Amino acid sequence: MTDVHNARPLGALGEGAVGETGTFGAVGTVRSLGWTGAVGEAGALDRAGVLGEASAVTTNGAVGVPSRLVLGSSEHQELFCRLFVETHVSYDVESIAWPTLSSADRQFLGDLPIWDEAVNTEHETAVLVRAMADYEPDPMLAEAIGLQAYEEERHSALVTALTDHYGIDVRRRPTPRVANPEWAFLKSGWGECIDSFFAFGIFDVAQQTGLVPPRLLAMFDLVMREEARHILFFENWRLAQRHSAPAWDASLLALRSAVAASLVVLDRLRLAATSSRDAGGADQNFLLSGAKAIGALTPRAFVDICLGANDRRFRLYDQRLVRPRIVPGLARRLRSLLPDRSPGRGGALSRRRARV
Repeated sequence: MTDVHNARPLGALGEGAVGETGTFGAVGTVRSLGWTGAVGEAGALDRAGVLGEASAVTTNGAVGVPSRLVLGSSEHQELFCRLFVETHVSYDVESIAWPTLSSADRQFLGDLPIWDEAVNTEHETAVLVRAMADYEPDPMLAEAIGLQAYEEERHSALVTALTDHYGIDVRRRPTPRVANPEWAFLKSGWGECIDSFFAFGIFDVAQQTGLVPPRLLAMFDLVMREEARHILFFENWRLAQRHSAPAWDASLLALRSAVAASLVVLDRLRLAATSSRDAGGADQNFLLSGAKAIGALTPRAFVDICLGANDRRFRLYDQRLVRPRIVPGLARRLRSLLPDRSPGRGGALSRRRARV
């Protein structure tokens, strides 16, 4: 990649606030979020100035970056790394004032079949991304990937704190060992692309139906925003690596990425085709668990919600950066083949409606 190994760390690109970890200079745009008083509704995040409008991100700090970018150029790398760091939000999981829930809401939350997979997936992703951050030799990329690892670790801590606070039992898997950081980063990145596409839709359904108590939903809106940033960074990182490499290496990188994506898809299909429950009865697949929770929707309607949520999440960011295209593109092609009739099995959504 052009001149990137001589690039300065992002913290040296401008004066301003130092990020939460003490190493990420964010040119004055890192903002703290008052969790104890500002999370009554998702709109509080906008009022805190995080990502209220597209202009807050698309015009922020891209000094010297041309209006049209060449994939793999130093300008391209600076833009996607800088945007990632500048949109980081500072908050402390330990300071969160968890809302008091009614007995019905608490029972409903504990009955959602997602917590084993949510806690374990967040922990495992944090380990994989941290390994890549430690492995990456380029200071600018290492800084941005290190921040992503920190956010993944914070996601893990957030979900763990929630399950601990509300007394939800979680069975943990062993921490993975990372033999090849770049390969692990490719697989975890593709996993986020697939899982988050559907998670965005599940979140929108929960928001529209009152499936989850509003104060909890507002907390996890920030997690959804961070997942979108992770995917945007991953998409631009993998394309930058390919376009900046010599032709033969670029072909190998493209093949490696395709294999990683295929293995992730096969893993999801394997879980769907076999069983969504392990020997102990705990759900193994977050997506299947989430689909059960909103079982009253038709498959086609749910994919439409996911597509709309995906477009809306990424609309906030600089239009010069590459958006995820493969997962949404496949979803658009497959939606016409999906049934537009409810499977007739009510999930958690139906059960909650019956109680209201």
